[in-house]
Order: sequence, then structure tokens, then C-alpha cells
Amino acid sequence: MTFKTVQNTILCALFTLVCACQQTNTNTPKNDNTRVKDSLTTLLSKKDSVIHVLSNQVISQTRLLEDAKSKTPTDCVKMEYVNFLFTDSPFLLHKDQLVKTIIDELQLDRNNVMTQVWEYSFPYTSKDNTNYVDSKIGMINHLWNTVDRSTESINTLLTDNDKLKIYDLFKHNTIYKDSGIAAIVKGLITAYNEIENNENAQYHFNTLKSRLYDTTDDYSQLEETERIVNEDLASATVTDILSDQNYSTYPESYSYIGNRVFYVYSFWARRQAEGNQDIVYLLLKQLDETLAPNQEEH
Repeated sequence: MTFKTVQNTILCALFTLVCACQQTNTNTPKNDNTRVKDSLTTLLSKKDSVIHVLSNQVISQTRLLEDAKSKTPTDCVKMEYVNFLFTDSPFLLHKDQLVKTIIDELQLDRNNVMTQVWEYSFPYTSKDNTNYVDSKIGMINHLWNTVDRSTESINTLLTDNDKLKIYDLFKHNTIYKDSGIAAIVKGLITAYNEIENNENAQYHFNTLKSRLYDTTDDYSQLEETERIVNEDLASATVTDILSDQNYSTYPESYSYIGNRVFYVYSFWARRQAEGNQDIVYLLLKQLDETLAPNQEEH
């Protein structure tokens, strides 16, 4: 039923009520008729007020509806942001194109990787996937939050041929080393081995995990995780790998060694939470073994 129909129905009912009162009160004194008339006038005034409120609500909802209609899928997710990712099948066939887009969007040919990771909040894990995707990197981040990252899924999505094509993206330039990717990968591999092979490191790492996934909204928890990494976990070897001297040849704004060290150890906490730490370690090791010698040639 439309709003106008509701309004007409209310007015007709009130008119009928007025007529009925006039018919049943033809023999009543004039002052009684006046009271009835005043009462109905008051009632009509109240109804007018309600109608006014409802009218404003209808106007507001109409505007929201028109605005929603203008947000077409093309506006929310532009084709240029997604068509490079897909072919008819299978899903995400062009992994090398996906990686190349990340390199280009983060401008890793002139920026260090961790600065760009924090600048673009990428990759950022979130349960909220309702926001409009307004860039290629935003679309990729959306995929990051929706694609199954289990060991089985990673093995299915990333074939040996895919890996070779991804390696080739770095073989004819120095982006892998200059952007700091090489140092981060080496730091991740070293940290993983330390945690796996040192009981003391395992103990502190488990403490770190419990703190990272503590659901209490307490800033002191963050301070404690930083203390655990800096004082209990971070080895001299990892710290040296991620030092300013060894990290990147690009400007290091917003990228400090403390942040890089924390990222490396918290990275493995997140991978363990997903249950894919072993396959991720293997992929990183293959990447480093393939590209590190190549970078020495440039």
C-alpha cells in the first residue's frame, strides 16, 4: 500500500466519523456539537502532525533509495580493478599478473615494501567485507579476506608453473632486493627456524600468540607483545638482517627496525592461527633460494 493510499484511507475514516457524529447528534444541544467538533479538530491536527512526520520519512527513504540505485556494481567495483584477475576458469588463473599488480600499485620500484604495507594497510585481514572496493589494491585485499588460505587451498591455487612466472617478475630487475622484500623474506625464514628449533624461543612465541589474540581491549597488551618480541624473541641474527643497513635502498619513512622485527614474529603467529605456517615457510624458502642468487648478479 502506498503512502498516499494510507493518507486517503485515514482522511476517509475521519470524514465518516464526523458524519456519523453529526447524524447521531442532531437532537443534542449546540454546545455538545461544538465539543465534538473541537475534539475532531484536535484529532485531525494530531493526524496532520503524524502525516507530516511520515511524509518526511518517505522523502528521506526515497533519497536513500535513489542514492543506492546510483551505486551500480560498475561504480562499486570497476571492471578494470578485477578483470585482470580472472579468465573463464579456473579461479585466479593469472597469479603472476596478480603479483605484478601488487608491485605496481604499491610502487615497489621506488618504495620500500613495509612502508607501503602500512601506507595501504595491505594485506589487511578483516571480517568486514561490505565496504566498496575503490582501487585495484582494495580489490586484492578483498580477495585476501575471502580466499581460503588453508594448506590444501594454497597448493591448489599456486602451481609450480605459477611460481616460475612470479619469480620471473623479479629476475630482470633489483626490486626484490631494493624494496626490502629480500630482507623481510630472509628475516621470516630465520625467525621460523629459530622458533621451530629452540625451546626457549617456542615458549616466548607461544606467550606472544596468546597476547596477540587476547580479546580484551587493553593497550597494555600491545605494549606487552612489543616487549616480548624485543626482549625475549628477537635474535641478533634477525635484527641484523632487518637493520637499516641491510633492509632497503629506498627511503625508509614509516618503516623502522622495531616495526620490521615485530612484523616478522607476529607474521608467524598469524600463520599458525590459519594453520598454514609450514606451506608458507616452504614457499618463502623457495622464493629466496631462487631469487637471492639472481640479485647478486645485478
